[in-house]
Amino acid sequence: MALMMLRFIVSASVIRSALGKATLQLLTRSFLRANFNLLSLLLIYLCYYVFFTGTYNSDPSFSKWPTATQTQILFSIETGYYTAAEQLMIRNASIQIGLQMKGCIGFTETVRSDTRYKIHISPYTADGVLQTFCYSYQGQWNTAVDNRATEQLMLITRGPYGCLDGTLHSILKYFVIVLGKRNEHQRADRETVGINVLSGNLQTSPYPLTNAYRLYQTNEAYWLLFPYDYCSITHNQVKDYANAGTNGFNIINDPKAIPKLDRISNTDCKLLSLIYSCPASNCDPMDCVAERQKALNGASATTAPTVAATTTPALPSTTTGPNCPSNIFCTNPPDEASYLLGPYQLYQTLLLFSGPCVMEYKFNWDSVTGIGGTIAPTQPPKLITSYFPGPGGATATPPLSVNYFQNSPLNDGSLTLTMCGAATRSCLTCREDPGVEFQSTGASSCPNPAATGVLDPDAIATSATSQMYLLQNPSQVMQYVVLKSSGNTEIGLMNNDFSTLYQSTTGFLQGQSTITKITAIQIIQDQQGFNPQYMAVFGTGANGKGYIGFVTMALDADPNLPFQTAPFDWIEEPNPIGQEIQTYCP
Repeated sequence: MALMMLRFIVSASVIRSALGKATLQLLTRSFLRANFNLLSLLLIYLCYYVFFTGTYNSDPSFSKWPTATQTQILFSIETGYYTAAEQLMIRNASIQIGLQMKGCIGFTETVRSDTRYKIHISPYTADGVLQTFCYSYQGQWNTAVDNRATEQLMLITRGPYGCLDGTLHSILKYFVIVLGKRNEHQRADRETVGINVLSGNLQTSPYPLTNAYRLYQTNEAYWLLFPYDYCSITHNQVKDYANAGTNGFNIINDPKAIPKLDRISNTDCKLLSLIYSCPASNCDPMDCVAERQKALNGASATTAPTVAATTTPALPSTTTGPNCPSNIFCTNPPDEASYLLGPYQLYQTLLLFSGPCVMEYKFNWDSVTGIGGTIAPTQPPKLITSYFPGPGGATATPPLSVNYFQNSPLNDGSLTLTMCGAATRSCLTCREDPGVEFQSTGASSCPNPAATGVLDPDAIATSATSQMYLLQNPSQVMQYVVLKSSGNTEIGLMNNDFSTLYQSTTGFLQGQSTITKITAIQIIQDQQGFNPQYMAVFGTGANGKGYIGFVTMALDADPNLPFQTAPFDWIEEPNPIGQEIQTYCP
């Protein structure tokens, strides 16, 4: 009974402070919005004085987004204000919601002229005034819907009080709020279970900012269903809105830190799952105490534009396992390249394969401006058969020819990585966990041995790099491939199972003069949104040595969008691969 009542409360509007005509009207409206039966309504009356609560919206001005559209909630972007990097970061935040909620909730971009109801992301109010603070309604705004408006605003802006601070975290927060989650630091019991606000430290000029910490009333939010969540994406940092050199609040419980993560917390996920009837079992676990300890130690999980500099762990010694010399990738081009977790994942850990060996690395975005190499290894090269876990990992049959991602047959929002051996034509398939970053922390599970008869595109492609086509609902995995029919000089876009070739390039290697034959390709994505996507191209030069170059091109996996015409936009002339690997190469 409690769960039924709770879902009704969260789904729409709920009872205010006293019964009466207004309350009855509100209940009737809520009942119609949530489409519950008469029994649910009676249960609400019976349970009126019982609080079943978490930190989520109870303001009757807002409701959950309709079930029929919750996987494709529409939004548009004020493109005239935001830079390309800012737009990309906003889009990445919308994508992360779908990925972290395993597809049960999702956002779909449209244009502002679309007459369907949507969220319009802008720094301007409805009357055109540029804002200095970010804001989102805490759900679908009922007044706008009732008045047949076509949009509600989400204010995302720059400046000292804005949320375009260079982190995905600060934008992701408002996508969570618009789904109905309220700020954790404003729950009414915070002074005894979470934080003590230092009102005297809060800024009063040029704006009085004490309102940022005002306590919610029960007709605005409920907060008792889950313990206080220091890891909630909606929680302020200790210095937010405080005078210079002071803190806005003290943390009651150890470790005394608030992590600034680029993901929703387990509690955030469970609350959204409750609101939108998603399986709570899909929520990725999070050790909040461990994350707080990292933040206390100065190792917050928040990523910065230079991914390699902030997320790559300290390198072990250069000793390697048998048959994997540390310099194996320094001279010859790799056989294949791959994501570890898949496209559009929060953690972009990448892999190179050569003979029996694999090397895990991060992409160093500073290298685009000439600072260091692009490839920042996270550990020495390892045997493929020991890098991927058992029981399946040991049965991989290198060298590998084509690696690709597909949606998991478990239908749980995860992806699988399939790696096919060039000689044996047997393929190993591993499920990838997007909630972790490295293989050492359990990225892959490979329960079954490599087998023949698995989809193997070797007859068509030399290399593949997978991409999500986000304009299709549900999103589909597409495959960019190096076409064997071209003599490994052109790339194509194919469907999920390699049965249809949508587009192919002509003159792809024009625009550079170093690589004569492509051995592997890899889409490079900056999840912070500061850089465009690149196609990394590994290949052989006329001298037989290995090189790597980067091409700027549309990589949205749109089957209806032809490739550009030659010459392609190579960032610069490809470099010897050894010059781009930060460690192990002389």
